[in-house]
Amino acid sequence: MSFTVLVSFLLLFTGVGEKIAYDNSGLITTYSVGDKAPTGQYFYIVSSMAVDSTSENVEIDSISKNLMLSSAFYNPQSDSVFRFDKDPYELYYKILLGRSYQSAIDVTTNTLQPCQSLSVNKINYGSGQHFYLKHMGNGRYKIYHCSGKIVTISLNKTNNSSNAILTDDTDSPESEWIFVDSGTLEIYKPLLAIIK
Repeated sequence: MSFTVLVSFLLLFTGVGEKIAYDNSGLITTYSVGDKAPTGQYFYIVSSMAVDSTSENVEIDSISKNLMLSSAFYNPQSDSVFRFDKDPYELYYKILLGRSYQSAIDVTTNTLQPCQSLSVNKINYGSGQHFYLKHMGNGRYKIYHCSGKIVTISLNKTNNSSNAILTDDTDSPESEWIFVDSGTLEIYKPLLAIIK
């Protein structure tokens, strides 16, 4: 069985939508689950409920803190921006909080509850920090945990819980996010979506 056939077989067998890139010699250079995340940039991650779908720019100060992913975590040493990071040979992205490159969004339990809270912990190599994206169009994304659950805004927040939780996949408005560039305040839209 050739290498290409083996890779094709693995893609069909897993069925989770891996993307594989090859260099000129045919070697795998990177692969991932889901849609490509914008790496190397800092973003505010904001619920899509906070802005009109035709918006190109966002005034961050005018957005309710409850609709920003950063408000889900108490971390006074960090600013409220995120960055997606992925080693070339990992399937999933880490969602790093702040510019220090020390903390990532994490799921710290092996048994997921129906509305699982998220936390921020030091970067590690556990599956709790494995996420992937699905572009829904017009700069809206769903953020999936490797378990298949999605990151959503909890509209029924109690005082002691995070307002961002993992739940089963849904098409509700609180399940979609936009990534606002921390420098330009423009909503990130992938190039392929703009060309279509």
